[in-house]
Amino acid sequence: MSSSKLSPNVSGVQTADVLYLKREAHHQHEKPFKLRYDPGEGIPRSNCTNESCNIKIHDLRGNESSASLKSNGFAWLPLRSSLASEEFYDDEKKYWNIGQAPTPNRTTKLKRSSTQTRKTHEQFPIALGEPFEHLQPTTIVHIGETDMVISPFAVQVLTGHRFYTFSVWKPLRGPVNDWPLALCDPRTVNQSEDLVAVDVVTREGCTENVQVYHSSRHSWYYLSDQFDTVATLFSQVDTAQRGKAGVPHTGFQHSNAAVASHPRESVELRAFLYYH
Repeated sequence: MSSSKLSPNVSGVQTADVLYLKREAHHQHEKPFKLRYDPGEGIPRSNCTNESCNIKIHDLRGNESSASLKSNGFAWLPLRSSLASEEFYDDEKKYWNIGQAPTPNRTTKLKRSSTQTRKTHEQFPIALGEPFEHLQPTTIVHIGETDMVISPFAVQVLTGHRFYTFSVWKPLRGPVNDWPLALCDPRTVNQSEDLVAVDVVTREGCTENVQVYHSSRHSWYYLSDQFDTVATLFSQVDTAQRGKAGVPHTGFQHSNAAVASHPRESVELRAFLYYH
């Protein structure tokens, strides 16, 4: 049984530079936004600035059971897939059976939201001047979703049913020593001071995610040498805990990245969970 106190491997601490959102005065009266298209001359594509911050990331290898979804918002669980790693790049095949993922009791419906597959290019994080063939590891500290994502499900929410969104992240090849996933314990995050909703606008519409301002209080964790038989589960939105955000996360450059036997390949599935 997991306790609320995490027990990291004292010899496995990593230090890495990650990107936080810079605290800027105009965010007090102007909502942060990012445009995913060229709006034309004279119109800014964003009113946000990222800043690089050096953080310590604690390894929970050997003590991963000390983390739990209930206490920390993230956990590691065994999860196998019948798909070969290359099949996850096939849009018709990559949606593996979500029923394999462990879910809480008293649920009525589990629905997949989206799936993203990433493969690190050998030049990453150096830009090539043109788009990479595959999505690259995320380097910005963020929370993937806000309460805005529940709007299509307002009926369930308004009738008092709990609605929960979470991500299932797993390597396609292991062990991962190249840009692993780091997770911030949300108990160390000041919800009102450290988090801000950001509009992400495309020509097709608008969505919203949460970005994070840096704080020395934040505690970061990861699992070294994660294999493709182990999945990372972490929370996004839970209507039973209004005012409490999900888990900030990012990829980071591990000290062993240069000698890793293969680039990171991973898949992240986001899902909605309904309760009775």
